[in-house]
Amino acid sequence: MAEADTPMAPSRQLSIRQAAFIGVGAMVEDNGLRGNDLLLTGGGWVLSTAPIGEDTPLARNAVLGLQTSFNGLIGSPPAAAEYAQLETDATGMTTGVLKRSYSFADTTGGWHLVTGFKVGDLATQWVGQVQFDPQLIGYLEGAPPVPSENLTVQDSYTGTSSVALAEATTTTYTYASTRDAGLNASLELSAGGGVQGQTFVGLLELEAPLGIGIGVIELTSAVGGSVKVGTKANFETSLSWLNDTSTGQGTTQAQVSSLKLTGSKETTPAHPSLGARFVPNNTGFALVQSQTADVYALRLVHTGALVAYQMTPDPNIPRDYNVITFPIAPQYTKQGVLDGKVGADVDPDYPNAQNYSPDVSYFKPIEAYGLKTQIEQEQQKLATLFAQHNVDPTQLSGGQLPGLVAPIKRDLVNNYVWTADGGQFAETTSTLDTYSESVGGAYHFQGLAGGTVSADVSVYGVAANFELSAMFGGHLDLSVTKAMDSQDSFRVDAIVGGEQDITTVDGTGQHVKAPGKVDAYRWLTFYLSPRPDNYDAFYNQVVDPIWLAQSSDPAAVALRQARQDGKRPAAWRVLHRVTYVSRVLAPPSSTQQPLEQALASLNISSNYELIRTLEPFVRGRTAQYADFVAAVRNAVTTYLPDLLPDIDDILAFLVLYYGVSDAPQLAGAQPSA
Repeated sequence: MAEADTPMAPSRQLSIRQAAFIGVGAMVEDNGLRGNDLLLTGGGWVLSTAPIGEDTPLARNAVLGLQTSFNGLIGSPPAAAEYAQLETDATGMTTGVLKRSYSFADTTGGWHLVTGFKVGDLATQWVGQVQFDPQLIGYLEGAPPVPSENLTVQDSYTGTSSVALAEATTTTYTYASTRDAGLNASLELSAGGGVQGQTFVGLLELEAPLGIGIGVIELTSAVGGSVKVGTKANFETSLSWLNDTSTGQGTTQAQVSSLKLTGSKETTPAHPSLGARFVPNNTGFALVQSQTADVYALRLVHTGALVAYQMTPDPNIPRDYNVITFPIAPQYTKQGVLDGKVGADVDPDYPNAQNYSPDVSYFKPIEAYGLKTQIEQEQQKLATLFAQHNVDPTQLSGGQLPGLVAPIKRDLVNNYVWTADGGQFAETTSTLDTYSESVGGAYHFQGLAGGTVSADVSVYGVAANFELSAMFGGHLDLSVTKAMDSQDSFRVDAIVGGEQDITTVDGTGQHVKAPGKVDAYRWLTFYLSPRPDNYDAFYNQVVDPIWLAQSSDPAAVALRQARQDGKRPAAWRVLHRVTYVSRVLAPPSSTQQPLEQALASLNISSNYELIRTLEPFVRGRTAQYADFVAAVRNAVTTYLPDLLPDIDDILAFLVLYYGVSDAPQLAGAQPSA
């Protein structure tokens, strides 16, 4: 900075870059209001201490070595880094800025991070949108289960099974008005007649002062009476003109969450006895509600080099739904593996499946029938609430209506049976909640005016009277009402096609059912209403924990962001549970179970064939376990005596097929109090 004869105010100091081009005799112009220009006549250069430069005021210029009051002292080597940032200017436009940050430790050991120093501008380029801040709303635990040992004929079985959760809300607004105007007339006529009579007593007076006079009789009424008889008639008439107007508007909002079976065919069969299978993907469906952010690419203005990607929430888009697919933990349930086995082989994820277990993959009969019993008890509460709702009219004397019954969050269970012979059974349940509200007002006016004429006549003791009354007028009735009706319907639809051809060609060229193929199975599909327990089950059981913790997949990242173990938001859940599996038995061998050998000797190819044989004798006897056991034992003793040594094994899978709730095999299925 050059020193002038006249002291310069701080606002008039020059930077070194400016002073380098100014020599003695040069004019330093003042751009202020007063225009005090200075003529340089001599002097030296003084470095500016103003906090203006190419670095943050906290950092001292290492070349010039000038220390200012803004500089800081550090106790360790500093670190500097540049970063990109999105900013919104005064006009609301989004711009990019390149900034620098400094990190250092002071002389006391305290760590400091200084940010925000602008280095330059960046060009912003809108790339697209992403979802962030997700929250779990509900999830589908995959499509309904299918046996992969059957999926060997076609190259693809995509869409063979599917599940859909459908919710529809219909709201109708109705406006109505009524006008009733007319004429009214009333005519009343009465007539009567009777007899009137009187009894008199008299006194005779003689006046004869000279012996000759006049006699006068005076009569006085002693008794009087009358008798009347009459008739009366009343006539009314009314003439009206009625005008009734009604209009309404309604909307139906439907939400459908669905998932279909997907997968691919094996190139190398994992089970050579079955051949190449179509292996389904063990995939689930999560519905999340998240916010939307705009993604920008920030580039250097001159070179176009990419510095960073930045996202900013879009204020014009509210929270909305998004779908995330995720892998299901294979140790929890595995699509294509009904009960831990594929044909006669054990699946690698269930090494102990050769022995019976009530909790293997989808085969969880105790849990299934426990949930089913609990849901049936909840449905019974609806009838109980209806019976308990008080409609005593004495409570209405105060002019207050009784409170409405609050809606109940209800769970659903559907029952399905699939057979390779083409027969299928479905028992489904849907819910319907209604609400109606009506508000209105009425006005009534009626006016009548008229006259009355009456007459009383008595002739020779006979009395008669007449009276006529006539009223004429009109009436006006006005009524205006509005009503709101709402209906919520809820249902779960599950579809399973499966492969119907489970045959193979034997040595004689005949088509026979291939051993190990599934010829029948039963499963239950549940919908559980939103509750925190469903959230816990999702993160602790359903989703694959390794994928969730380690995968860089955006879906895994989003689900990690949605995890809120402290809050535990309520979520709905759709799950499937298999309660019975029947496979075609292999030819007799020494390694088979005794029951399988006995069935083969009777030419019964599978457990399902045995069930169909016994069904006419046990149908209708499944309510009580004791009656069911008696019916099964009687049928086996009478028609299949060779199976008596295996009666306990037969009862074991018959109980699961028919769902005999009080059977000891399902003792754990009773819900807790």
